[in-house]
Amino acid sequence: MSGPSIRYGHREGDEAIKEAAEVLRSSCRKEDIVARYGGDEFIIFLPQATDDDLKIICERIFAGCKEIFIRGKALSLALGTATKKNMNTGMDKVLKEAENNMYKCKRKQKANSQKD
Repeated sequence: MSGPSIRYGHREGDEAIKEAAEVLRSSCRKEDIVARYGGDEFIIFLPQATDDDLKIICERIFAGCKEIFIRGKALSLALGTATKKNMNTGMDKVLKEAENNMYKCKRKQKANSQKD
């Protein structure tokens, strides 16, 4: 998952990261773990989540972003998801899949914004 797509100065960037973290936290279930992964990237662990749970949480995140405005623009996050369905699959592989899906999301968001 990647953070705000609008370019900010330090103060606005810090505010965007804090707002993004709050949207992520408030969109998740009590048992989920939200952590900053680095820079403007976050990771969420969703123990025992189903594909339906994942879809609902992503929808909550996107809806929450539409309610947060920084410099007059709604907060924008690119989400990349992956599910570890096999105990033998390493977390590095799951994280790579999520990262690849995040980049797909970013490309889709960019294409949609160019249409507007």
